[in-house]
Amino acid sequence: RVESSVDEIDDARGEEARAEVAHLTELLAVRREELVPLLTPPGRVQARRRRIGERGFEVSWRLASGARWTMIGVLGDQTTTGFTRPAGELVFSSRPDDAGDLSRGQLAGWTVAVFRSARQRRNAHAD
Repeated sequence: RVESSVDEIDDARGEEARAEVAHLTELLAVRREELVPLLTPPGRVQARRRRIGERGFEVSWRLASGARWTMIGVLGDQTTTGFTRPAGELVFSSRPDDAGDLSRGQLAGWTVAVFRSARQRRNAHAD
């Protein structure tokens, strides 16, 4: 449990470490409340991933409803370019300026954003 690790935080990192634990706890709550109920049965999860630059990533899961859950982020200090705003509703953002960064194709360092798209409709005229 993340909450129990708060007691083990080194005093030298104190407030910074507590903020990291609080952030992680928030992300896990979003996952538990928003994503887990929508996943396909175990063993049938459809996912894709893409690395963006040295520290950027995009991970996307197909949900049981046909919708898509996409997480993008940068795991490092440097702003990273090469991002495209995923389709759908912004469910979580670690920074209030994510939308502006994404319109320029970039995310600042240590940023995570999660999007949930609506179910994709099939083209009725497809061959």
